[in-house]
Amino acid sequence: MAPVYIGLLHYPIYNKHMEIVTTALTNYDLHDISRTARTYNVSTYFIIHPIEKQREMAYRVMNHWKSGYGTQYNPDRKDAFITTELVSDLETAVNTIEKECGKNRITVSDAEKRQPSLLHAKLGACYARRKYGVNDRDIVEAIRWHTTGKPGMNTLEKIIFIADYIEPNRKMLPGMEQIRKASFEDLDLAMYLILKNTIAYLKETQDEDKIDTNSMQAYEYYKAVIKAR
Repeated sequence: MAPVYIGLLHYPIYNKHMEIVTTALTNYDLHDISRTARTYNVSTYFIIHPIEKQREMAYRVMNHWKSGYGTQYNPDRKDAFITTELVSDLETAVNTIEKECGKNRITVSDAEKRQPSLLHAKLGACYARRKYGVNDRDIVEAIRWHTTGKPGMNTLEKIIFIADYIEPNRKMLPGMEQIRKASFEDLDLAMYLILKNTIAYLKETQDEDKIDTNSMQAYEYYKAVIKAR
């Protein structure tokens, strides 16, 4: 059986107003999920939090049960934390997994679980490397980000992202003519319009939980770029 890794991400997270926030660590994050991960033989349970003080608090709690008085009060509790690891960001967790398993592992977000079609971008990038030997980073990254987008895309990434949205077989979505016109004149404006339309559509159809975090961050980025002109 392939190893299983899980990560609890505390940033970036959407609140109920669809604003990106950082959430606080809870006892549930530490105790309950750690026990569950241990019970089901998860290789590593990553608690991912960018705030050092929050991680320090978690370390104190874990050490209480692993080497402090907690080992006398409940000797079995320390076993729950054997597979738990505290890290500051998702990239650190992914790098750890790659070192243990190789570099072709694909991290699946909550949005991708709810809308698996989003995964074709990550799978396409992986397939390009493994099947066709494409090692040009610019090409692989353009494939990787052509569906969700991300902040600060380079020219090739923007061209592939826009081309995927405006290709001739795409149905005539609202604002398509304006977007196609902008794609030949202003790539950043085209990026902003596409992301704005996509997010508005998902909100209107009550599919907000299918909005990928990268798309929201890309939208805010290109909105700021256009506004700053």
